Amino acid sequence: MSYQTKWIKLALASLIIPGITAIALVLLRTINVDQMEWGQVFKTALVIHVDLSVYIWMITGAILLWSINGNLGNRLQRNFFGVAVAGTFLIAIAAFINQPNPLLNNYIPVLESVWFFIGLGMFSFAALMLALSAFKSSSALATKLMAILYFVAVYMTAHSYLILDTSSSGYYEFLFWGGGHVLQLMVSLLMLSIWVKLYELDHVNLNSPLLSGIYLIMALPVIYALYIHFVFNIDSIEYRLGMTNMMIWGNGIAPILLSLVILSKTKLSSLKSITGISLYSSMLMFLTGGLIAIYISGINTIIPAHYHGSIVGVTLSIMGLIYYSLEKLGYSIRLKRLAYAQPIIYTIGQLMHIGGLAISGSHGAARKTVGTVGNLAQTTDLSIFLTRTGGLVAILGGAIFILIVYMSLKTRQ
Repeated sequence: MSYQTKWIKLALASLIIPGITAIALVLLRTINVDQMEWGQVFKTALVIHVDLSVYIWMITGAILLWSINGNLGNRLQRNFFGVAVAGTFLIAIAAFINQPNPLLNNYIPVLESVWFFIGLGMFSFAALMLALSAFKSSSALATKLMAILYFVAVYMTAHSYLILDTSSSGYYEFLFWGGGHVLQLMVSLLMLSIWVKLYELDHVNLNSPLLSGIYLIMALPVIYALYIHFVFNIDSIEYRLGMTNMMIWGNGIAPILLSLVILSKTKLSSLKSITGISLYSSMLMFLTGGLIAIYISGINTIIPAHYHGSIVGVTLSIMGLIYYSLEKLGYSIRLKRLAYAQPIIYTIGQLMHIGGLAISGSHGAARKTVGTVGNLAQTTDLSIFLTRTGGLVAILGGAIFILIVYMSLKTRQ
């Protein structure tokens, strides 16, 4: 079995448990439940959902891309694949060992469990070693920049760990704040790299100097992030606002530019392939998430509406990469008609879901809560319908993706 196939299987596994927790999250956000009774369940489900379906899934997507492009040797992948799998497994089962306390800090929410942190450390170490190898062996600018961004994200988190006072309020929020923002630059650059690969399957190569400029625009805000990290105290308001402003100005320009380039060259024939549908669905979701960000005001569900749009844009690009990888590796795409519909179903569901969150946020519904404090029932019937129904449709789209990939891996052409 090739290592590309193994990384696809790990990516697939990282979606299965989050798919189950997503059902609980959608229902607990849209029905009247007791905050005291269900709040802990909701928080634990949210931690596992985010860490597996965002962090593990997206970094595994980056490793898959590097492996496909020949940037990783088999010996290195053999050494660290097992470490990555073991780390993912520990993160997944940590919730079931001694009922750890869930903390909903941004970027990498945590369970206060030694098993959780061992798992997170193992996976991150394996990914870091593979990123450094990709940087060394690849001549592609995007690959080198992704590796640098991941290294900086890990470094900033490790440095924060060394200097932060563990007794400070909001410790984990501060711990992952800087590195988490840089990680967003990295996964956005991953998305752009996949967009280019999927676009070029059906078209001539895009202009290399132009692409290099777009990649640099995506990555260069890391310099400002490092400046903030070393000039301001990590637990200061200046640090938080500086990283936030870096993200506002640094994470949207490059995707907009590349979207305009691709759309200016797009033909209707592009929508005849599964990878083409995945590409344009990804672009639509990411740009929608960016548009919603304009309306963020206060701490409410407009924030997860924005975040889900952007993150789902990255997710759809990785789904497209996996479809591409399966055919490249000699597997047949099973249930092909359903595969054409899958990105559309997933996108429609997510658009409904984030639309409902945005409406509820405009009415003041709090994020990361259930029951009478932040339940969508406080807002409108429309927001409840969109969030609940859209969330379930999106889960269906994700389940279809898992089914298609699983069935495809069982058969070679």
